[in-house]
Amino acid sequence: MSDPQISLVIPVSKRADDLPRLVASVRGEIEKAKKSCEVVLVVDGELPERLETCRKIAADDPKVRVLRFARRFGEGAALQAGLAATHAPVLVTHPAYVQVDHSVVPALIEAVDKGADLAFASRAPSRESLFNRLQRWCFNALVRRMLGLRFRDVACGVRALRRETLEEISSHGAFHRFITVAAAMSGYETVEVDAPLHPEGVRSRLYSPLTYMHRLLDIVNVAFVTKFLHKPLRFFGAIGAVLFVPGFLVCLFMTIQRLFFEVPLGDRPLFLFGVILTVLGFQVLAIGLLGEIISFSMAARKKPYAIREVVRKAAPPQTAERERTSAGT
Repeated sequence: MSDPQISLVIPVSKRADDLPRLVASVRGEIEKAKKSCEVVLVVDGELPERLETCRKIAADDPKVRVLRFARRFGEGAALQAGLAATHAPVLVTHPAYVQVDHSVVPALIEAVDKGADLAFASRAPSRESLFNRLQRWCFNALVRRMLGLRFRDVACGVRALRRETLEEISSHGAFHRFITVAAAMSGYETVEVDAPLHPEGVRSRLYSPLTYMHRLLDIVNVAFVTKFLHKPLRFFGAIGAVLFVPGFLVCLFMTIQRLFFEVPLGDRPLFLFGVILTVLGFQVLAIGLLGEIISFSMAARKKPYAIREVVRKAAPPQTAERERTSAGT
């Protein structure tokens, strides 16, 4: 049996729809694109019902494999496990529940075939409730504001991407929601394809306040890692300067008062406040310097760029050979 052209990876967690129908629908769309396909279902932890369903799907189909984690490791780990277990040069990722109409899958694959490193579905137009649209707009607006990207729906989990792209970018922890962001920030060509919302995906979703707080922290985490991982002093230096400069000026002013105008300092809380600001500012600057040292020592292991093409002169006859390579982010 020849190697498949597409690997479909589906992380399976507690939230899941009709898996047999979902797998059949997505595979059908991949086959419409005239691509051979293998399927890997990654069951995230002890989920007996989900595992049994996946086993039934794989029972009579040699192109379907099921992986089960010993405990819950998250969708990011599931994607990495699926990557290690597959062989195709292009991967299609899909959550275990419906988001967009599956007819977009061939368009995503076509975008990758035409040169994109990653293509992802954008839920537009949306038929959801006003509240759902508002909270998604707020999420994507924060991403656009903090990261400077113009994508409209970075959280959609329906994607097609080159194998080497997922190998080079991190999906650790909450980063699986930001694979699109990580790829774009690393210089990979990323394409957004509009797709209508799946009829079964039109649901009202209200999460707990803790979930919204986690999403906000995830965005801050991604913004810091993508922008300041290799230049931490710019982040900590700015904060340290905001603390250190006012504190130093307060201490300098009050020291001049004490030396030349004999104004006592012992009963002036402002002097203590200035000292605290100065010390805190210096400590934050020191953290930034330590971060720079760590970043410098790790630079040889992880390159902060992605090479899209290498053009070199071939041996006679004189022709130019273009080869596509990707480097670490």
